[in-house]
Amino acid sequence: MLELLPEWHPQWGILLVWPKYISTLPAVEKNYANLVATILQEEPVLLICADEAHQAAIKEQLQRYHANMASLHWHFIANDIKETKDIAPLVTRHFHDLAMHVFDDKETVLSINWQLPVHVHNDLKLEAGAIGSDGRGNIIASKPHLLELNPHLDRQGIAQRIRGKFGTRTIWWLENSKLETEKTYNVGKFVRFCNPHTLSYSQSADPKGDYYATLSAVQKELYNIASGESIDLVPLPLPLAKYGADGKRLPASYTHFVILQNTVLVPGYGCIRDESAVAQLAHAMPHYHVKTVDCSALLEHGIELNNIAIPLPEGVL
Repeated sequence: MLELLPEWHPQWGILLVWPKYISTLPAVEKNYANLVATILQEEPVLLICADEAHQAAIKEQLQRYHANMASLHWHFIANDIKETKDIAPLVTRHFHDLAMHVFDDKETVLSINWQLPVHVHNDLKLEAGAIGSDGRGNIIASKPHLLELNPHLDRQGIAQRIRGKFGTRTIWWLENSKLETEKTYNVGKFVRFCNPHTLSYSQSADPKGDYYATLSAVQKELYNIASGESIDLVPLPLPLAKYGADGKRLPASYTHFVILQNTVLVPGYGCIRDESAVAQLAHAMPHYHVKTVDCSALLEHGIELNNIAIPLPEGVL
């Protein structure tokens, strides 16, 4: 049996790219350092940075947070990678054998000394967060986003390739993913699996809000999926709106959580709704300790937590 591993599969640790450009953004660096130190309390981190000088600067930041440096693994890549999702492999299991799948930025991923076979695909473009797996052979995806990633393919062509690579039985396509008229988002922007039978999603309760129309349409689609599949739905509040200097709403969402071995890290925005989101996820994921990690500065620069800290299953390293 071939399947795409879900995020809660037993982990080796977390893959995280620390871009060099954030050295010019002190508040963002603090968020990064706090995040890495928090993860290292529980499991290893494979941290990708530019070179030894960059490594030394990062170590200085991490020491301020008393990070467990013994669990930190380093890899140097000169390319200025912006987000971990751009290079993170997807991992499948065929009976007891795991394999990694690479769809873009092949040289970067292949330069890491993985302990699993790596399959390189040139007929499909995917990224971490573009599809969500329930670990039972079902996948949820944003149709507009995958079509945007793969303009040479139609939905049928994408589905055929996904099924062939991941042994997928069912693909639940979301038709709505445009929170702004000019941009589509991957499914992890507003919908995430918590476990094989639970989907969390961003919910807007304000009919006059920026995202109300799209999120209400997504909610209806999820109701249709859940009613036929015995899936529980967990609505997460939309954080209070914050806007950037360009006047656009910043991409805050509590579905940007990261699942560790025993902990779920929920982005904290210093918002009165942070506590409600933690309570909802704690109820949906009772076997985890659910807590916030400060993402206020990340938000101001459009950086999403689940795009920079991505689980790696056990056996990869």
